[in-house]
Amino acid sequence: MFLLDALFAGVIAILLTILVAGLLGGYRAPQTLLLFFLLVLLAAWIGGAWAAPFGPVLAGVYWVPFILFGLLFALLLLALLPSDPPVEPTGLEPGETAAQAGILAALDWVFWLLVIVMLVALVVPYIFI
Repeated sequence: MFLLDALFAGVIAILLTILVAGLLGGYRAPQTLLLFFLLVLLAAWIGGAWAAPFGPVLAGVYWVPFILFGLLFALLLLALLPSDPPVEPTGLEPGETAAQAGILAALDWVFWLLVIVMLVALVVPYIFI
């Protein structure tokens, strides 16, 4: 069951990442799409593992929760994107550069904390339920 769930979540995450990459064009770097893929993969997998099984069965897996949670999380991530592509800062004062570095470091920690929480949420239903 674990491997089939991972396969379904992976396929859904790949399809959603390809769709987002096509919609955004050259707006995002490949590293950003990889992080997008990772978050959508984990969200789809968590949704499929935790949600009540419903919908059609394919290879013994109810695949509708995987799609719904993956799509919902992908839309949430897309809503968080700025409307304009980021531009390189020019003429910033030294204090502003340090502040931006601090913000980026904080966001980095938030991202990894989110990944760790998602991994714990993913492991719990397979071990304890």
